[in-house]
Amino acid sequence: MFDISTNLNCIKGIVSKWFLQSTTEKLSDYTIIKYKTQASVFNNRLFLKNFFVITNDINHTIILSTLSIDMSTP
Repeated sequence: MFDISTNLNCIKGIVSKWFLQSTTEKLSDYTIIKYKTQASVFNNRLFLKNFFVITNDINHTIILSTLSIDMSTP
């Protein structure tokens, strides 16, 4: 899912601690993010490698930000 109102890529769920990096970013005024990870998304010949914050406060498995939309367009 793309979300044009956010500047952060989000992943819902648990990621192995070996792949986590500490961060102090905020998803909203109520959600403080403690960890981020670098991940790759491949779908319909589109390959994006970017940082994602880890959160359970979203309804979808992956949300791609405005920056990802810009990266995916020529």
